[in-house]
Amino acid sequence: MSRRRALAGAGSLLFAPLSGCSAFGNATPVIGFISLRSAASAAAVANLEDLRRGLAEQGFAESDAVQIECRYTDGAPELVPALARQLTDLGVAAIVVATRDAAIRARTVTGATPIVFAQATGLSTDLSDPGQDVTGVANTDDLDPKRLRMLNAMAPPGARIAYVSDPNLGNYARDLAETQTAAAQLKRPLVAFSAGNDTELAIVYHKLSSADLGGLIVSSVRGLRGHPEKVVSLAAHHRLPAVYFDRSFVDAGGLMSYGPSFAEVYRQAGILVGRILNGARPKDLPVLNPHATELVVNLATARAQRLTIPQDILAAASQTVG
Repeated sequence: MSRRRALAGAGSLLFAPLSGCSAFGNATPVIGFISLRSAASAAAVANLEDLRRGLAEQGFAESDAVQIECRYTDGAPELVPALARQLTDLGVAAIVVATRDAAIRARTVTGATPIVFAQATGLSTDLSDPGQDVTGVANTDDLDPKRLRMLNAMAPPGARIAYVSDPNLGNYARDLAETQTAAAQLKRPLVAFSAGNDTELAIVYHKLSSADLGGLIVSSVRGLRGHPEKVVSLAAHHRLPAVYFDRSFVDAGGLMSYGPSFAEVYRQAGILVGRILNGARPKDLPVLNPHATELVVNLATARAQRLTIPQDILAAASQTVG
């Protein structure tokens, strides 16, 4: 779905509940869940299931104790305020959003409704002390040098590795500098690309297609969360070994992902929401950092691209698929 169609459909498809999300009814309490992904994506389904696990640990099994109203931006974060306003108008007890930036957008329209964010990286001062109505889970995503070292073992000697990241994230400058330092230590040429919006992403796709590269690192890039397929397809077409920040890229056919365990992140978010439902004030709940990471390897992709995964990477993998 294009961004224009997503905006046009804000009153229909994006508001439709996914299987497993409750249609709004009379049960109390009700929480809202805003995903930056599409309703049909495997990652959105998994995030919701993990959120439920955390709620259940606090005594809220959705079937008899809480309902979840789901909304999906389909990769268009500018829809967050409209979705948050609708959920607030419905009277939800709390809203879970996917990222720190989504929390900032939602906060402009939600009044005193508690907000729990689930995937904050590079936490900046505007939410490091969340205040009256915001808390969440902050992932310290300082993993790019490790992603580079994995890729270094697979890329042809001397070949350039592309590094794609989002300059709008608070950890951008630090992660770029650390990755460049690691590349210098490995004597590996590194080509950095920034992609902070759709226009920049399109330029990056074009440059990646025409560049002579030996590998690809995709760090946290907000515009890719809802649609990992294009960059995965590009890497496959050029037979580039690639490592991504999120396992949804592996689910879409990507080679490897190394990043925060979003199963644990969303479970923690569910626990925070449950504590709020049990009477805790968001300002009294600390921003959590679960420090859980996972390495996922797609063996089918490795075979299709005729790539050999080093044994030490396979041994360290949290999961292999395919």
